[in-house]
Amino acid sequence: MNIDVIKTLPKVELHCHIDGSLSKNFFKRALGREPLDNEISVGDDCKSLTEYLQKFNLPLSCLINKEDFKNAIIDIVENASKENVQYMELRYSPLLSSSLSIRDSIEGLL
Repeated sequence: MNIDVIKTLPKVELHCHIDGSLSKNFFKRALGREPLDNEISVGDDCKSLTEYLQKFNLPLSCLINKEDFKNAIIDIVENASKENVQYMELRYSPLLSSSLSIRDSIEGLL
């Protein structure tokens, strides 16, 4: 089965973290530059959960205001749609947003 066939199959996404699902296009718009691969993903030599979790620093730095959260959701849903995702459970911890109140980060997502 090739990738084109897989993309057309209906899918569900049951555990999708917003801050871990942003596309390179989202980062390019938010940062005004392409993200480096080592800024957003670990290599095969990743040795710890701590090292892995550091890759969330850049995504979190791009989620500053309500508009950023809105743009993130649009980015994720548009890309999921291209993969024929029919149902998606998105997750996010508002406590991770140091720049917004919990209420504002949730409202931005809604």
